Amino acid sequence: MKKYVIGMIVGLVGIAMGQPAAAAETNRAFLMQGIRPLGMGNAFIATEGSDSNAIFYNPAAINDYEKKVHGTFISPTVDVGAKSLSFINDIRDLADDIDDATTDAQKNDLFGDFTEANFGRVENYRVSSPIALIMHHYFTVGLIAESETQVALRDPSFDSFDLLSRNDMGVVAGTGWGWFDGQVQAGIAFKGLYRIYTQETVTQRDVVVSDDFSDAIDVGQGFGVGVDIGTKLHLPEALPGAALLKPVIAATYQDIGNTRFSGDEVDDKAQSVSVGLSLNPTTGPVAHTFAFDVRDLNHKADFITLFHAGYEARFPRLFKTTASVRIGANQGYLTGGFTLDWRFVKLSAMTYGEEFGEVSRVKEMRRFGGELAFGF
Repeated sequence: MKKYVIGMIVGLVGIAMGQPAAAAETNRAFLMQGIRPLGMGNAFIATEGSDSNAIFYNPAAINDYEKKVHGTFISPTVDVGAKSLSFINDIRDLADDIDDATTDAQKNDLFGDFTEANFGRVENYRVSSPIALIMHHYFTVGLIAESETQVALRDPSFDSFDLLSRNDMGVVAGTGWGWFDGQVQAGIAFKGLYRIYTQETVTQRDVVVSDDFSDAIDVGQGFGVGVDIGTKLHLPEALPGAALLKPVIAATYQDIGNTRFSGDEVDDKAQSVSVGLSLNPTTGPVAHTFAFDVRDLNHKADFITLFHAGYEARFPRLFKTTASVRIGANQGYLTGGFTLDWRFVKLSAMTYGEEFGEVSRVKEMRRFGGELAFGF
């Protein structure tokens, strides 16, 4: 059995490594990254699928749910940089000032002053929500929405800024199955998305020749269908230390063959292959998870930018509240977070650092986020 599942994992890696790597549209590997995983270093591929994150991180974890229906509805998640919202407002003010300018020279001066004053800034914000997500031991299905915008000023010799905006709405559906008393699990998930997309370098010339600031930005839209597969192996307790540590190894292949969108101005979502390991000991009433992921194995980058590690402690229910705390490392940067669960309502918060460059220690983007989840 163990040789069979390890063969499956090696096979997933081999298939993806044989495909050409596409440039990632952002540093993010997939949709709907959760507050809980991000608080523990975004290492979540081999963890137990006990919440709505399962279908987005590893569809095999769908099979971890109880054999009864669970639901999550209108659970907003916000993920922002420390100064992202104020920076977005600064850009809106710049757009208004340029639209009000009466001469090309005024437009040039306004744009040049802005890019000079903000060189080196990278700001990002993301808002997402499962509009409705129904979860069961064998399936998950739902409606989702997510919006992400990133603005970066990279080039000191060229008055410009890079704008990336992605707005998705669509459906997700997946199924997970287990064999050998749940020791072996596999799953598949489908995503049908309508995307409004912008990836633009806005230059001084674009602003001058446009009658309105917004005319300098091209917007594309299109439909796309993506497929993710994953597998998990719970190592037999007969192995040394396995009864205490309860190790799980896992692999995922997301956006198989690249998720392709209709529309010339909408970039495809690059495929990604990842592997993970988790250890799940219990000490007294406290359950622990130590998780380690290596992501985007088919993407050329320094190892530290692919590595994720985290720890979570889950405490017993007290005064009708279940609490958990997390710490981790995301691409070499510190993360942390917590959740307070009142059964039908959960409040979660986190902070994490994310690598902006393609190599290690180029620039950290420090981010903060929270989620208010409603469900049963």
